[in-house]
Amino acid sequence: EGEVSIPTNIMLVEISIMILFVVTCSIVCVVKLRQNVEDNSSGSHNNSATVMILIFCVLFVIFNIVWCIFILSSMNSAPPGEDILMAKIATYLPMTINSACNPMVYFTRNAEMKQYLRDLVGRVKVKCG
Repeated sequence: EGEVSIPTNIMLVEISIMILFVVTCSIVCVVKLRQNVEDNSSGSHNNSATVMILIFCVLFVIFNIVWCIFILSSMNSAPPGEDILMAKIATYLPMTINSACNPMVYFTRNAEMKQYLRDLVGRVKVKCG
């Protein structure tokens, strides 16, 4: 009792590597964008890009850490065989949800995409109504 199973250990290592990679890449991108703001006059574009990168990073970390901690904690009490199913769910479900959220971030943060979405919804309303 209290012993962590092999699939749980593997999941913890995989999740830790993914999160470390995403956070490291995000930090590097934000630092580079901040340096470009200081070097040239494209500050507002870089500020917007910095915010988007941070939003993507936070979404990734939230979906993967919170969900995987929940699944991994329940794996220890799962019957044999079911823990592997839970490990697969813990791997694929958060990634899928996170990927589904990314376009929503683009549409809410980018003025051109917002306008495109408004135009598209308007055209659909005209055709349906």
